[in-house]
Amino acid sequence: MRLHTNYYAISEKHAVPSIKFLYPVTPRMPHPKNAPSFRTGCNGVYCLLLIAYCLLFTTCSSIPQQKVGKKDIEDVYHKEVQYLKARISNDLNTMYSLQHPEYKTVISLDKFVSESGYIQLNYSAITEKNPLPQIEIPIRQFPAVAKDFRIAKCFVDKKGKYAKFHIVLIMDLYLPITKGKPIESEVKDVIYWEKVNGEWFILNKARPNPLFHISGAVTTTPINLPEEKAEYIEVDIKLLPR
Repeated sequence: MRLHTNYYAISEKHAVPSIKFLYPVTPRMPHPKNAPSFRTGCNGVYCLLLIAYCLLFTTCSSIPQQKVGKKDIEDVYHKEVQYLKARISNDLNTMYSLQHPEYKTVISLDKFVSESGYIQLNYSAITEKNPLPQIEIPIRQFPAVAKDFRIAKCFVDKKGKYAKFHIVLIMDLYLPITKGKPIESEVKDVIYWEKVNGEWFILNKARPNPLFHISGAVTTTPINLPEEKAEYIEVDIKLLPR
């Protein structure tokens, strides 16, 4: 503290200057350039909250995928490969063993073999009087022999009940104009599966699919099938064991 003589208070009554006490003032320090301000701190907290929200949202959205299970995906993938290999080698017994239990209650093995596997269930004609699906034998316009296949995409629904595969069949088509010489063609198809009591079975149904069916069926009647309404998650085929 310092003393200072104040001459501003001199008057006729007070001819002597007064004493004024001067208190030291703390100098204001300059603000560093890199020091975080209040606004910067708020922005940092906002960013942390945003990151936490994104992580929470991503975790919640991935929960349905965890319900499927890696083993379920591998099992149905192996069944699909087994079925397509049986299709190529014309192993009708193996193809029939992979059919849905409801399919087997309507179509016997002998009937399946007699039609060379080209037989489906048609659910479009189900009524109260006729609760069972009807048997449908697709019309084959010309001979076709499947000689190889390729699985393009794999999907499993969020509940782990259904699965579907986008496949490509490499086939030899025998057209009348070719005079017995085959024409190689790639035919696209979608194959559906359903898990029943922990085991996967193929759903061999007549369906209004714009893609050519593996059995040669082409239908136009719309059918509201549950496996087509399911919410699917795409699985990276490269990650599946061969």
